[in-house]
Amino acid sequence: MEETPQGPPGDQPEQPSEEQEPVQPEAQASEPPAPSAPEPEAQPPSAQAPETPPAEPAREAPPAPEAPPPAATAVMTEPAPAAAPPKKKSKKWWFIGCGCLFVLCIIVVAVVALLGFGGMTFFQAVQAPVAPIKGQLDALNAGNINKAYSDYTSKAFQDATSLEDFTSIVEDNPGIFKSKNSVFSNVKIENGVATVEGIVTGQDGTVTQMRYKCVQEGGAWKIQMFEKK
Repeated sequence: MEETPQGPPGDQPEQPSEEQEPVQPEAQASEPPAPSAPEPEAQPPSAQAPETPPAEPAREAPPAPEAPPPAATAVMTEPAPAAAPPKKKSKKWWFIGCGCLFVLCIIVVAVVALLGFGGMTFFQAVQAPVAPIKGQLDALNAGNINKAYSDYTSKAFQDATSLEDFTSIVEDNPGIFKSKNSVFSNVKIENGVATVEGIVTGQDGTVTQMRYKCVQEGGAWKIQMFEKK
């Protein structure tokens, strides 16, 4: 058996007795250490823009040398031409102008006269069929039925209507055939037959629109028929 070396008595540890309980260290509440602030990372030095050197002041340009005054040039003046003598106006053109104006005046007067005569003739031709109607109304207002029948009606009307029938028609329509005014402004002539339309105002104030048809017999217009519109 190997011997255990023994040290000095003072160096030997005391062996605890069985009765003594081992002393346990008290549990101390350990707090987690506060996190330390992170150290700032080293940043590379930023590139600094190179400083712009101050601009040099603008230098004034030296003044331009003055141009020498232009040399005086001699101006040659020519004498003004002598005024030409005034030309005499020819009287020939004056006579020609007056003659043209006179001829133009004659033409204008002739045209106006022709138009006036033609217009008057046309108006008379259109108003001609109105004449027997006006004549018949005047005869009826005067009480002359025979004249109104024989002088102003056509042969075809007299063949179709006797004097007695015509007298009855007149007596049955006093508002037409006892008139105080009549206007016939619408006249149309086609194929020798004139259609005349107008208004007859009776002595009692009755206003009647009438239509007449007239034909020519022996160079004069005659009433062929009449009716109320």
